[in-house]
Amino acid sequence: MSHGAQKTGTEEEHLMLENGVEFVRLLDSDNIDAMEIESLAHYKNVKNGQLIGTRNADEQSAFGPGRNVVKSVKGPVEYYYAEKNGFVFIYKKALHVVPSDVDCFISIRTSADKMRAFMDCSPGYGSGKRLSIAGVKEELQRAEYHSVSMKKTFWVQSIKQTAR
Repeated sequence: MSHGAQKTGTEEEHLMLENGVEFVRLLDSDNIDAMEIESLAHYKNVKNGQLIGTRNADEQSAFGPGRNVVKSVKGPVEYYYAEKNGFVFIYKKALHVVPSDVDCFISIRTSADKMRAFMDCSPGYGSGKRLSIAGVKEELQRAEYHSVSMKKTFWVQSIKQTAR
């Protein structure tokens, strides 16, 4: 993964980035579906509808909009706009935005006797739904977890520490 924070333009695509737009250039061999938001969280994000950059419409290099980016052509200029709040990256000759507003994730698996529970969770990002004790309790009920209250108290304390 190579990084760039430019106020001028990209050499390969001849894309002129708007002032303050930061981007990440991924290698063609990178797997964007495995990309985690934590790896981009230190970059400035763009807002839904924000102009990311422009380039000449008669440009010969292959380049276009990718995920969560829309292109508009007005006369001799191509305009690239964000369709979501998020982080900008270039991947396989396309401009993409990975959403920065992500809900928390809570997954609880229980043993067959419903006496043991295993939880995976991740925090929310941006304006996404935050990890909360209420959300964990709701998932515990959905999983029909039956345990003594002492264990539930331990879970609640653990969640309070994680959610901070």
